[in-house]
Parts: sequence; C-alpha cells; structure tokens
Amino acid sequence: MEKRWFLLSVVSLGLGGFLAFVVAMARTPGVYQYFPPGYFYYALIGHVDLAIVIFLLSFTLLVWNRVYHANTRIAFYLSLLGFLGVALSAFLGKGTAVSNNYLPTIVHPIFLAVSSSSSAALPWELLVF
Repeated sequence: MEKRWFLLSVVSLGLGGFLAFVVAMARTPGVYQYFPPGYFYYALIGHVDLAIVIFLLSFTLLVWNRVYHANTRIAFYLSLLGFLGVALSAFLGKGTAVSNNYLPTIVHPIFLAVSSSSSAALPWELLVF
C-alpha cells in the first residue's frame, strides 16, 4: 500500500509541475495564443491543488501508513478519486475558476464533489486508527 501512496504523491507532484509549465507558457508572448482564453487560471488552480494539496495529503498518509502500519484502502481510493477529479477539472477548463481563496477552486460539479472526497481521506485514516 505504501507504493501506491508514493506513486500517487509523485504523480500529483509531477502533474502539478507540468501545469506550472503550462501556466508559464500561457503567459509567454508568441505562445499564449495557442491556449484558450482564461485557461491560465485553470492551469494555475490545478497546479496549486495538485502540487501542494494532493501531494502533501498523499505523502502525509504515506508516512502515516509507514509509521503506524495502517492498511486502509478506502482512504487511498478517496485520495485517488480526488486527484483524478482535480486533474480532470484543470485540464478540461470547465466551470468558473475562483482564485481569491487560500485554496483556489473551480466551481464545477466534478471539482467540488471529488475534491471533497480527497480531503476526507485523512479523517478516514484517523477514525480507523
């Protein structure tokens, strides 16, 4: 199970890094016209949520499972569902990008429903422990 948590954390960090590159390209003169108008904000929100939130959550749960030998699959699948929803919402560019919060969000049913499942993984681990 620890390999899955590690893979999820590395993939979320890598995808967040890729979205940081997309953010930079969406503002680069001569290149920005290849991106849809306003996509900069979706890529920025995807970058922040994947590279910070999902990465830190999955890596924290990796350490938690390593130290306390917890083996709950539900928390992993909740985090995986959150990762997929955040990545899908960021790449599709649907909904309204809201970046005035500490944790930027995309107001779209996919993002709102699935990102809450990802944040439920840590309390689930604590309850099972």
